[in-house]
Amino acid sequence: MKIKIGPYRKNRAFNIHIDDYDVWSLDHTLAYIIHPALIRLKETKHSYPELWEDGMVKHHNWTRQLHFDFIDEEVESKYLMDKWNTIMDKMIYSFGKLVEDDLSVLDFDDNIQEGLDLFAKHYTSLWD
Repeated sequence: MKIKIGPYRKNRAFNIHIDDYDVWSLDHTLAYIIHPALIRLKETKHSYPELWEDGMVKHHNWTRQLHFDFIDEEVESKYLMDKWNTIMDKMIYSFGKLVEDDLSVLDFDDNIQEGLDLFAKHYTSLWD
């Protein structure tokens, strides 16, 4: 597999070549890409996605989408950033174990499955 993706712009250049052996164990092949990408995202992120919880309300103010009615904004932001960091750590752990151990489905523990489930749930939130 060889992937070259140019800098983000309207007419972004993509050059992707996938060999037959890359898809023999595609989950393992993709883990080699996803794991370092998640680490880099965590290192460079500046915010967090919407992380709904009981007690949160959505307002019609576009600059402030979520908040707990009983907590100040600074405390809430720290709480949600910590929660997002925990979610990212679980995803990083799971893909790291897939790369490190090349686990089969029978070797999955609950922590690995939890991280994979979180990756699926938050897939569209992997941005900065």
